[in-house]
Amino acid sequence: MKKLLGLVIILSAAIVLSVGTTGCTTKDKDKDKKPKADAPAAKDISASADPDKWTGKPGETGKVKINLTRGKDAKNEATLTAAVDPKDKGVTAEVDKTVKADGTQAELKIMIADDAAKGDVTVTVTVNSKDSKDAKATVKVTVGEKAAAVKPAEKDMKLEIGKAKDVKIDAGKTEKATVKVTLGADAKEAKVTAEVKGKDGKATKDVTAKVDTETMAKTGDATVSITATDAAEGDYTVTITAASEGATPASATADVKVTVKKKG
Repeated sequence: MKKLLGLVIILSAAIVLSVGTTGCTTKDKDKDKKPKADAPAAKDISASADPDKWTGKPGETGKVKINLTRGKDAKNEATLTAAVDPKDKGVTAEVDKTVKADGTQAELKIMIADDAAKGDVTVTVTVNSKDSKDAKATVKVTVGEKAAAVKPAEKDMKLEIGKAKDVKIDAGKTEKATVKVTLGADAKEAKVTAEVKGKDGKATKDVTAKVDTETMAKTGDATVSITATDAAEGDYTVTITAASEGATPASATADVKVTVKKKG
């Protein structure tokens, strides 16, 4: 009887010990589990940036994907806006204005001005959609130091298009593009001309281009006025040429893409 009682006590202790050990292991596992990101409610949309950090130098432009995750009932078009904080650091941002009802992605373009200050800014994209809570995605932008300017060789010449590489214009209106002509100290003056061609690659009179400063004696900017007639419509290319006798190269070209919206 004593042996039987002793065996019962030993078994009971083993069971208690086993239960206590198992309980501690479960709690520890629960503690180690990382909380999952909350999925959006049925009618809501969540937003995230890919990547959520970007580093650029003055004068550079970067692109970021904005991914939208929709709840099962979030089936409306979404409107997007972008804001930069702080605003006075020379960084601007543009985002696709709308995403279709079944869309899940938009593009964010981040532009750093040539004179932007070194440091960090935050770009916040806000997503608004009918019957859904507003969603936000943020990108940390780090502005680095501007690359040192490369001094051209004495006879070098370079032609660069300014910010307006793509010009959109209404028929009957005029828009402007800027070109920078860089000349070495010993390079002779450059003659700047502009020629317009249609989508078929042929010369056209529907769009005209006029250079305000046709002769450049030194490094500087020239403005090209691009005018669309009332009959213009579609895509055109303005080819700007700078030519300087004895320069390296003797001539340089750059294209501006022009899209004309039909009048009316």
